[in-house]
Amino acid sequence: MATRFGTTRGKPTTPSDLLQALMDGDGGATSVVRDAALLIGDVVANLVNFYNPARVVLGGPVTERTEDMLAQIRSVVYQQAQPLATRNLSIVHSSLGDDAALVGGMVNAIEQVLFPRGIQYQTRGSDLKLLPLGL
Repeated sequence: MATRFGTTRGKPTTPSDLLQALMDGDGGATSVVRDAALLIGDVVANLVNFYNPARVVLGGPVTERTEDMLAQIRSVVYQQAQPLATRNLSIVHSSLGDDAALVGGMVNAIEQVLFPRGIQYQTRGSDLKLLPLGL
């Protein structure tokens, strides 16, 4: 989003620049965020239709500091996803902030090691290797 916003201004911008422009009410920044929210909402709606999750967690500086983008994403998801898939769906901000990727990686590693098949795999004396998905 920041790159696209920078092209509309004719100079490079950072996510912080975009966020500041949003807070200042810049129409170009608002337009870029609205367009991104529509695209993200479309992707999330497809994922909701396929996986039927109970919760979708979104992160990033813009979604965390402005309610407008999250509201637009929700709107698109609820319009495009199947009603049965959205009946109990919640779409929320990440509470982990910048640590989300680190925590997700740690959870994945722990699940690989402590999942019952992972324990079986390790107790056979084999070298530790990542297990195939879908155990």
